[in-house]
Amino acid sequence: MKNGLGYRLCSGLTLGALVLASIFLKEWYGRAAFLVFGMGIVFAAVAEYLSLLEKLGAPSRPLLTAAVSAALMGCLVALNDPAPIIGTVVLVLIAAAWLTPISARDPCGTLVKTAVSFSALPALLIPLGFLVIVYLSDDGGKDAFLFLLLVVKMGDTGAYAVGTVTAKLLPGGNHKIVPKVSPKKSWEGTLGGLGASVGIALAFRWLLPGGLGDGLTLPAILGAVLFVGGFFGDLAESALKRAAGAKDSGSWIPGMGGALDIVDSLLLDAPLFFLFLTLAGKYAS
Repeated sequence: MKNGLGYRLCSGLTLGALVLASIFLKEWYGRAAFLVFGMGIVFAAVAEYLSLLEKLGAPSRPLLTAAVSAALMGCLVALNDPAPIIGTVVLVLIAAAWLTPISARDPCGTLVKTAVSFSALPALLIPLGFLVIVYLSDDGGKDAFLFLLLVVKMGDTGAYAVGTVTAKLLPGGNHKIVPKVSPKKSWEGTLGGLGASVGIALAFRWLLPGGLGDGLTLPAILGAVLFVGGFFGDLAESALKRAAGAKDSGSWIPGMGGALDIVDSLLLDAPLFFLFLTLAGKYAS
């Protein structure tokens, strides 16, 4: 694995540039940047997820599944009406999944590989697809997408910073939550991350569609909900890595671990954010 500050800076700058370009560039320029970002992150995350499952004794087709997933993500971003193409591809995949074992030398093994590969659909592709729905929304989608990233990632940063400081300053260290799954997660860090997410949500509530009204209650609740969702998404991915005996989810992103490590907090938050905006928007109006 390629580690070190240089690799981390290059990876961080590349990802950051794509995200910023997708938000601030107009028309198809921004959409093209989001297309590259979305397809790349989905390909890497799916490949890493299935590779971790293989370490647990669940064989699959990581690269093929990752390529198909990235193509479907590309259709979501690039096409104004991707439903017919995506529906056709999924139908073909389902038919192939049932027909391939007929001619396979090992029908049982083929079915297992197919089932494990298909698990990436609800685990990763569908949740990350909600990012596209938010981004392409006519009602300030890019601003809402930026709000989501700010709240989630600043919550992660706040939790890490407070957890690191309290681990060094408190007598005996800070208080761990689930040390067997995630040794560094502490109650102190969690409270710090929660405060950071709520604070950022309040500071940047103007990015939300209509601001969700003029009050502070809904943005504060949203900040708390997104932090909790990100916390459990990260915890679930940590449990998978620990079970597989892996420190990082993969090495697709040099210096930053894996793509799954980057998007784990969004797997619950993306659909939660979409649902919250849908319900709260109706309430606020």
